[in-house]
Amino acid sequence: MRKLAVSKQITLGAMVVSLTVLMLYAATVLPTGKLACYFIASLFVYALSYEGIYGIAILSYIASSLLAFLLIPDKLSLIPFFALLGHFGIFKAFAQLHLRDRFIRFVSYLLYCSVFTAVGAVAAFYLLGFNILENIPFGLPVYAAVLVLEATFAVYAAVFLICQRFYETRIRNSLLPRK
Repeated sequence: MRKLAVSKQITLGAMVVSLTVLMLYAATVLPTGKLACYFIASLFVYALSYEGIYGIAILSYIASSLLAFLLIPDKLSLIPFFALLGHFGIFKAFAQLHLRDRFIRFVSYLLYCSVFTAVGAVAAFYLLGFNILENIPFGLPVYAAVLVLEATFAVYAAVFLICQRFYETRIRNSLLPRK
């Protein structure tokens, strides 16, 4: 993997911020497809992490979070991105580089998602007064809701992997042509 010029890193970071904010805005205004928009918004930061520019990836996540918070009126709808989805791609790229065992890597993904979902739930409660335990769908007990969330995280990681491979094989060469 070759080293990118600083100007190209900044340009990619700016593109990621603008596309991420656009997808987050779409998630709040579209009547359907909210989950798809959140998912797509979470993919953009991964591209920076894959290129090994973790500093720009973290700055892009922070900048897109701040811009979304300033521009989007429905703050509660941004919690999934702030708490988990926005930085999952950074963790995933880092874990793939440093954890060789697939099972341990997968368990680390689930643990990461669980911890940051809990952080998001606590933040929603204390900052916005939103009690997630009162809003568990279908009247499920908490343990069943946790199992459903873990299954959802597993599916999220699997679909993320498919999109990640698509980026690596198809999109990357168009964005960063080889010399």
